[in-house]
Amino acid sequence: MQPKQTALVLALTLGLIGGVTTPSKAQSLSDLDGNAFLGNPQTGKFLGIVSSNRYDEKSICNPYDTYGSKYEELSIHNSYGDYGSRYSDFSAYNPRAQYPPQLYLSNGEVLAIVSVNPKWEGIHPGVLFGVICEQR
Repeated sequence: MQPKQTALVLALTLGLIGGVTTPSKAQSLSDLDGNAFLGNPQTGKFLGIVSSNRYDEKSICNPYDTYGSKYEELSIHNSYGDYGSRYSDFSAYNPRAQYPPQLYLSNGEVLAIVSVNPKWEGIHPGVLFGVICEQR
């Protein structure tokens, strides 16, 4: 089995992928805290560490730095940026995005797509941030 398929099977087994949020899914997502990162393979951009540490400059939960701010270009929280807009083809929040961000394990294996697009059957960004950043 290829590494990407292995990661997908792991994500399905852990309940990380799919439309329903369950307690086991939330628990599994919290296990990613500090052990995963976001990126966009189409643009080659690193989009932050999946970490609840609000003081880490690379954390998606740090509202004052590059990856957690709603004003920074590389933040999924920026509703006017490429990765947080409702209109960008690279955005987690565009329901028609063709190239949304991906969630990677620390070793670089793809775990899931992060998108509101139901086509991907990935992780909804609101669920990811809700679990990791504690309902930010």
